[in-house]
Amino acid sequence: MVHRWLSRAWLALGVCLVLLAVAITAVRYGGPLLNQHRQALLNRLFGSELGVHIDEVGLTWVDRAPALSLRGLSVNPSGSRYRLLLGEAQIRLDLWRSLQQQQAIFRRLDFSRLDLTLDLTQPAAASSDQQFDTLLDMLLGRFSNFTLHDSRLRLKTPLGDLTTLSIADLRWQNRGEHHQGVGKAYLVEGVRNSTLDLVIDLQGPSRRWADLEGKFYLAARHLDLGPLLGRMQAGKSNIDGQLDLQLWSELKGGQWGESLLKFGNNYLIWQEQESMHRLGLDGGQIQLRRDGDEWQLASYDVQFKLDGRTWLQSQMQLERIGSRIQGAIPRIELDKLSLLGQLVSGLYPDFSRTLGAMQPHGVVSNLQLTADADWSNLQVSGELEKVGGNPYQLLPGVQALDGEFWITPEGGSVELRLGKDRIDTGGHFKQPIAVDRFSGRLDWWRQDDSWSLYGQDIALDNADLTLDTRFRLDLANQPFLALTGSVDLKNAGHADRYYPLQAMGMPLVDYLSGALKGGHAKHASLLWYGAFADFPYAKGEGIFQAAVPLEQTTFQFDPGWQPLTDMQLDLLFENASLDMQSRSAVLGKATSSRIHARIPYLGEGAHLFIDADVAGDGRDVSDYLINSPLHGSVGKALTEVQVTGPLTGLVGLDIPLDGESEVKVGGEARFEGSKVKLASLGLPLEQVHGVLSYDNEKTGFKGLKAQLFGNPVTLDYSGQTRPNGYQVNVGVNGEWSSARTTLSAPGLEVLSGKTRWGGKVAVSLPQNAPFSFDVDLSSDLRGMALNLPTPLAKGEGGSLPLRVTARGRDGGADLHGVLGMDTDLVARLEYGEGPAHLSRLRVDVGQPGTRKVREAPMVLTISQNEADVGGWLSKLSDWLPERSDAAPALVGVPFLPAPWWVDGHINRAKMGSATLKAVQFTVGPTKEATEVLIESPEVLGVVRVPLKPRQPVEAQFGRLHWSGSSEDFKGQPDNAQELSLLRAMPWLRFTCADCRFGDIPLGQIKGELKPGANRVELDNFSALLGGSTLKGKALWRAEDNLMQTRLEGKIETNNSELLLHRFGYVSPISDAPGKAEFVLGWDDVPWRPSRAGLGGESNIKLDGGTLREVNDRGARILSLLSFDSLVRKLRLDFRDVFDKGLYFESMTGSFKISHGLIDNRDFFMKGAAGNLRGEGIADLVRWNVDYQLSFSPNLGGTLPVVAAFSLTPLTGLYVFALSKLLEPVVDVVTRIDFRVEGPLDNPHLSEAGRSKARIKLNAEQQKAAAQATPLAPANP
Repeated sequence: MVHRWLSRAWLALGVCLVLLAVAITAVRYGGPLLNQHRQALLNRLFGSELGVHIDEVGLTWVDRAPALSLRGLSVNPSGSRYRLLLGEAQIRLDLWRSLQQQQAIFRRLDFSRLDLTLDLTQPAAASSDQQFDTLLDMLLGRFSNFTLHDSRLRLKTPLGDLTTLSIADLRWQNRGEHHQGVGKAYLVEGVRNSTLDLVIDLQGPSRRWADLEGKFYLAARHLDLGPLLGRMQAGKSNIDGQLDLQLWSELKGGQWGESLLKFGNNYLIWQEQESMHRLGLDGGQIQLRRDGDEWQLASYDVQFKLDGRTWLQSQMQLERIGSRIQGAIPRIELDKLSLLGQLVSGLYPDFSRTLGAMQPHGVVSNLQLTADADWSNLQVSGELEKVGGNPYQLLPGVQALDGEFWITPEGGSVELRLGKDRIDTGGHFKQPIAVDRFSGRLDWWRQDDSWSLYGQDIALDNADLTLDTRFRLDLANQPFLALTGSVDLKNAGHADRYYPLQAMGMPLVDYLSGALKGGHAKHASLLWYGAFADFPYAKGEGIFQAAVPLEQTTFQFDPGWQPLTDMQLDLLFENASLDMQSRSAVLGKATSSRIHARIPYLGEGAHLFIDADVAGDGRDVSDYLINSPLHGSVGKALTEVQVTGPLTGLVGLDIPLDGESEVKVGGEARFEGSKVKLASLGLPLEQVHGVLSYDNEKTGFKGLKAQLFGNPVTLDYSGQTRPNGYQVNVGVNGEWSSARTTLSAPGLEVLSGKTRWGGKVAVSLPQNAPFSFDVDLSSDLRGMALNLPTPLAKGEGGSLPLRVTARGRDGGADLHGVLGMDTDLVARLEYGEGPAHLSRLRVDVGQPGTRKVREAPMVLTISQNEADVGGWLSKLSDWLPERSDAAPALVGVPFLPAPWWVDGHINRAKMGSATLKAVQFTVGPTKEATEVLIESPEVLGVVRVPLKPRQPVEAQFGRLHWSGSSEDFKGQPDNAQELSLLRAMPWLRFTCADCRFGDIPLGQIKGELKPGANRVELDNFSALLGGSTLKGKALWRAEDNLMQTRLEGKIETNNSELLLHRFGYVSPISDAPGKAEFVLGWDDVPWRPSRAGLGGESNIKLDGGTLREVNDRGARILSLLSFDSLVRKLRLDFRDVFDKGLYFESMTGSFKISHGLIDNRDFFMKGAAGNLRGEGIADLVRWNVDYQLSFSPNLGGTLPVVAAFSLTPLTGLYVFALSKLLEPVVDVVTRIDFRVEGPLDNPHLSEAGRSKARIKLNAEQQKAAAQATPLAPANP
């Protein structure tokens, strides 16, 4: 029995050894055979659905068991998201289990250099779950355990390669339904302090993913992120960080269940430019809860801090309820997010550059996420708060944008609001667009392989415009825009800020930027339909239109031309053309009721064509063309033909927009009562009727009717551009009538009547040289009178030929004028450089004959037998400008030549009623003065007029005998002429050694006239004649157009009778020295005293004289008291006393004058025979006198006086006899009263009464009486 079992054992051992030998032999020699059939073997082992391929298959013996060696294994299932590459694998076969289960069961699997890539960018195929289950079945069911060494796990996302996880060691065991794996991994390969701890514990009745459940644990403790982040960051790494977290998760039914992610001390530190930043996360957790298909993901106490301040405080909640996924995403501050872009610059360079360029800021809040259970129909919505950033590509830059949005993978929508801000389009417009208010909605969606953007309710309002528009933009290979809109332009001058540069093209934008300067428009319309690349749609591929009804606009159609202002303008931009229609505009200062301007093509070689009706003042139309690029052609012509007054016409312009080609102009101007000044002639024409035509080269009119200073003229004019300048030819014929003339000039009033005149003028205006000209004007003056003093006086009947010729060349002209047969003018005019001036001038009035005349650049000779010098002086005073204290403002070369000289000889020079004979005079410059020398039998003197201001004129005469009469000073009052004379009075110092007025000698006179503002003073006046002197001063002034005169003086004389006699008067007072003081004034000129305005006072005193009986009415002032009548009356009654006149010792009196009324209250004359007193008035206005005189005899004087005034003079002896008996007394007249009344020139003297008294003779009188009386009988 034992033997039998031993036999059997040895047999079994033998079989085993044989089988072992066969197996060893099969392993040794079966490898090449297996390699030939490796694909069939792989399909047998792994199934064909996994897409397994291998480079080499071999058999080996490991640990007393056969093993399969695989090299270059790849697993790439069709439609799957994963791909596996294996460097080398050893698969150990579990022989007994394989025999028991009749399939290959592997006891151990060792993987080396495995590379597993999960590509989340690819959509999951329907068979991917089955493929994954097949792979799980192989890994969990056919291997009892396996290890993984030196392998990598790569994760690809839509955002790019996220990271690579290096697996250092992973040990996996399968024990029936229980599966467990423990290992370590590295975030950065080769860096030991970046390890992750990994534990996976699974179990399930099958090896399908849906039947597995278990737990997953991942821990990263103080993991150094520097190396990893250094690889994620572009350029030189300057970043460091730490990862500290733990993850617990449960798996059930193929789904992740309850999970908890707990954070420790996590941070990132990096440098941006010169600043260091730190992002930290310390504590907090994220938890996943699941209830069947429903789950919830929420964060707790997760708080990110950036640079020490809270940046993101997560309150995230994401959950599935029913068939929907929804969640809330934390509030995001974009300015902090942009700092993180540098951290991933290596992984996402485009994203990092975008963040760096945009520099976003603001807050995205209230973020909501929704999706279906399978994460389809994903949508994110939220709100924008003060979001802004720099422009980037097609995205404009703003500063404070608010709004709401929702986004899906296939499109989205956003409603935007913007307050006071600006939109920076990043070069798509000329400058950032200012915003007062903006709102709108944008929708976008994916269409085929491109995107479409739709904008609606787009509204923009700012200081320049109000815009309402909608559009659709298809962003295909050739962007296509469909846009309509309405615009209210508030300031069209800023319209260039809103032109799309890329769509409209720079030529169009540049032109419109300089052209449109201002204005406003209501309801302007926009239309764009077409691809940008096809603009300007020459073949009808699309259309661009902008219709703008501008009002009060300013349009600068060319930089060289003045803009059209205050313009109504209908602009129509259509593709690359521009059409403009206007019903009203202002061209400079002119106006137009119709303007049609067009630019057929806004491109290279573009032209602007303008046709306009023009109306306005001719000066304004001319100025518009002169201040244009035509200033050298039409402008020069219009400088010559200067038009003012009403003007209508047509203007046509062809303006090249290149700024270099010549502008062409043509048109005509219709004069209908306009004013035209021909500059070459200096002729101002009025009431002009005719047509002026012009183009770039010539202007002209023919038979133009006009009025020159109110007189009719007919003109022909032609102007033409020549190679070296501009040529002007003018022919003129006309009539001059003094009655019609409107010309106001000094001396023109001497003309009266009418006459014909005419002539020709040719002017050449070279570009760089003085102009040249020829002038020939003439008239016979027939019918024209010259109202001038002799010798140039002329009546209307005769003729007096006048001809003026001039020829100018090279900056100099010879002038020649002839008037009649006696007056000749020759001059040389220099006009080439500097201001025009005469270098030589000679005028001969009459022929000087053999008289030697001084040579000078300017000479005037006067040689006449008779001349009305007074009349000429009067004319000159009217023609000369008003005197001014200001110095003459001479700038540059004076017009008249210097020095100058006047030489004259007049046989009979009339001045008023005086006639000076054989007068010779010269006028010429001396040192700092102009000197006038006059010599004739009546006058000899010199007058020096200083050249410097504020210096007196010096007049010195050796003799001045005026033969005229006082009638020369009489005449009708002329306030204007007298005021002009007052203002023309010079500062004059004068002396005269021998002055005479007619037959009246004035003696030696000197004084000084001092002019002021509407006044002139005579100061330091003195006159010396014989033994008499007069000293005083005077004032003549105008106040409120009222002339006033004031005289103040003092007269002293040794013999008043002789003084009056010298003036031709007979005085009743003989041999009486005296003096008088007076102050007089009246409201009129000095030579016309006003009686009614006469006022003042006077004092008179005479010392020792005799009143005689003479006819003193010629003595004037003495006749007021009627002294001759008084002496006659006293002589008649008292002959013994007044037979030889009335002797007086002194005579005094004071007089007050007011309004022509002379009032005297203190007249007193002390005489030997008695005293004379008087008082009364003399009325110069009414020309009468009322005066009382009282004579009181000197009864205390000599006896004859007493006897003369005794009542009984013949009884003197008797009286004397009585005196012996009684006291000596006598009856006498003690006072005689007189009254003078009546006209001043013939007053009447009458005795008004006598006073009587009995007086006692004094001793002397008694003695005189005794001596004069014969002896009487003695008393009885």
